[in-house]
Order: sequence, then structure tokens, then C-alpha cells
Amino acid sequence: MNALDMRRRVVRDIMTPRGEVVYLDIEESFEENVKKALESRHTRFPTCRGHLDNAIGLIHIKELVPLMRDPQPDLMKIKRDLISVPEMMSLEKLLNLFLVRRRASRPRRRRIRRHRRNGDDGERARRIGR
Repeated sequence: MNALDMRRRVVRDIMTPRGEVVYLDIEESFEENVKKALESRHTRFPTCRGHLDNAIGLIHIKELVPLMRDPQPDLMKIKRDLISVPEMMSLEKLLNLFLVRRRASRPRRRRIRRHRRNGDDGERARRIGR
């Protein structure tokens, strides 16, 4: 898919049909949910209470696997918030939304700028971007 396709296509075009959605149910045992996740071979799962109409979050497989070692595993500990978007939103806007949210959730990196001071050939580092 190229950038032009992303402007023309909308969220609805790439949605998984409801009957094919694999979701984790917090009312089922942790073991049942892990089995369902591993058998599906997907990486991201809506997390629901009882049925798909009651979606409460999203779980990524990379966070589910370490939880398997926990003596009291709880899906709610690793659940991420869902983002609700209109079906007719362009894929370009959706991608931008994801990128903005990702940037906002990352810690700011400190950058180092080197410069000369008072004609001195020696360099010193100064932190910027605080």
C-alpha cells in the first residue's frame, strides 16, 4: 500500500470482519485466554468483558507471554486503552493519530550539542531539549 492509497482508503476497508475477531475475555481463565491467543497467531487482541460488544482494552502478545510466569496473572495489569475512530476516517489520518500518540507516550530523549566557546578550540557538551 502506498501513500496515495492511504489517502483514498478508510478504516472500514481494513477492518477485520466481526465474526473473525479473536478477543480475550477477562471472565475466562488466564490459561484459556493464553491458549486462544497462541492458537490464533495474532499479536494484538481486543480485551472484553463477556462478549465483543463490551471491549475494555487491547493486549499485545509480547506483554502476555511474560505474564505467564506470574503466580497471579491478571490481564488488567497489561491492558492498553482502546482508541475509538470513525469507520470513514482515512488511513492517512489514522496513521498520523497513532504516530502522535506514540510520540506523546515516549520519554523525551536528551540531545547533546557540541559547540565552541569564546574562540576556544576545546569543545564542551551542553544538554538541550529539557
